[in-house]
Formats: sequence, C-alpha cells, structure tokens
Amino acid sequence: MHLAGGILYSEYVFPHEPWAVIRLDEAVNLMQGRYVYRKPEVGPGYWIGLPKVRCGTPGEFRLMRTDFNVREYLAETGLGGWLGLNGWVKLAGELERGHQCGLAIGAGLGMRAVKMEADPVGQKLKVMDTRGREVGVKR
Repeated sequence: MHLAGGILYSEYVFPHEPWAVIRLDEAVNLMQGRYVYRKPEVGPGYWIGLPKVRCGTPGEFRLMRTDFNVREYLAETGLGGWLGLNGWVKLAGELERGHQCGLAIGAGLGMRAVKMEADPVGQKLKVMDTRGREVGVKR
C-alpha cells in the first residue's frame, strides 16, 4: 500500500488515468502496437498498451505491471553504451515512450543498422535488422 495526498492506494491500483497525459508521439507508438512506460509519483511504474483495434477508447487501454526496466536492460546488455551518458539517457527515454529507435551497432565493416523497441510482455528490448527480423542480444 502507498499513501499519496491522503489517499491509500493498493499496489494493484493505477492512481491516475494514463490516457489523460499521452503525447502525440506516444499515441502513434500505441497505435503501432508498442507499449509506453509510466512512472507515477506514487507506486510502481507500469506499461500502457493498446490492443489491436480500429479506434481506441480510454476503456480499451491495457495497463500492465512488470519487472521489465528499459534502463536496467540497456545497462546489462551494454546496448547504447557507446552513445555517452546524454545519448544513453535519450535512448532510454525514447524507448520508454514507445519509440522504435534506429542505431548503428559495431564498427568498421562489421557495422550494421538495427531498430530497437521495448517489449515489456517479453521482458526484453526487441532488436531487429533493417527488414524487421529480430536478432539476438545476449543479456
């Protein structure tokens, strides 16, 4: 249980309506099937998803709590470490907002372009080649 503003919240309650504060870029990401992360002032963070529907209404949002943490995953795998602290923080923030981020991995002739997006259901970051096929990442 958590106390906020004199109100006691259970760990299983979402203390505010997340659709009231969804940015336009996040809405596009939700419509493309990706999740958006929220960390409220009270209680644990959660992911927002939108089931595959033609038109979403507030009651159709899927709210999910999971132990998946983008920043921890990036740190454990070393992904984005070459971007420097500011670039790494920007990458983590964009992944939490549901963006599909393009990166170049490797050096010299071994460099390849990949796309990355958060997958809280699978508790990982999906890393895909330029054709959209998932490539493995060692954790």
